[in-house]
Amino acid sequence: MILEVIFPLIFGAVFIFAGITQKKKWKYLFKNGIKVKGIVYKLHGEFPVVRFTTLEKEWITKELRNGTGLEWLNEGDEIEVIYNPNNPEEVEIYQPNSLNFLIIFFIIFGTGWFIYGYINFLEYI
Repeated sequence: MILEVIFPLIFGAVFIFAGITQKKKWKYLFKNGIKVKGIVYKLHGEFPVVRFTTLEKEWITKELRNGTGLEWLNEGDEIEVIYNPNNPEEVEIYQPNSLNFLIIFFIIFGTGWFIYGYINFLEYI
């Protein structure tokens, strides 16, 4: 019975923490990042590999593995990307009005598990 309480609470808390951490990282990037033009260098499965030049004229090629709804991209497409000036490998497609689906999913999924664990806890005591 104790596992039915502890596991969902910890599991939910981990997902909530991961979602909030990613949300903070995303907000920081869109507040402090540098927006530049890039190209879809190639498609690696469902994930695009983007290539762009930083303001310091350094070429960066990076596979973006944390996007959803990117099936509209084709090799050679020009896109706007935003990168962290302190770490140019941290890059996203510039979509300021979208919040990454994965972030929302992690927070909702984690909250669901946490509530489930809390309900089990109330029944247990």
